[in-house]
Amino acid sequence: MVPLPFCTAIVELTQAQGEFLSSLPCAGLVVEPYMRCSLEAGHRGRHVTLAQGSSMTDWWATWGTEDIHGEFLVLPNCSITEPITEDACVLPAEHVGKHSFELV
Repeated sequence: MVPLPFCTAIVELTQAQGEFLSSLPCAGLVVEPYMRCSLEAGHRGRHVTLAQGSSMTDWWATWGTEDIHGEFLVLPNCSITEPITEDACVLPAEHVGKHSFELV
């Protein structure tokens, strides 16, 4: 069996967190009650995933192994692009591990 390249950690959102994310101006994502970490499997540090894209602002959910619901932060996007395909990394700046285009 080939191991998955992505972390499998999930975080459960409270109803209030879901309502907050859905109420952001120009919210671009459907908010689900659970979110999965977007970093590579086996990464160190906190988990992270895009929680909502809103009016040119990305809100990221971040949580640790002991957190049940996590927290939201506005973080800049990673500025690295793949040199041949020019695919942009869709993770936050200064993320740990591989860039998103390396995890396919």
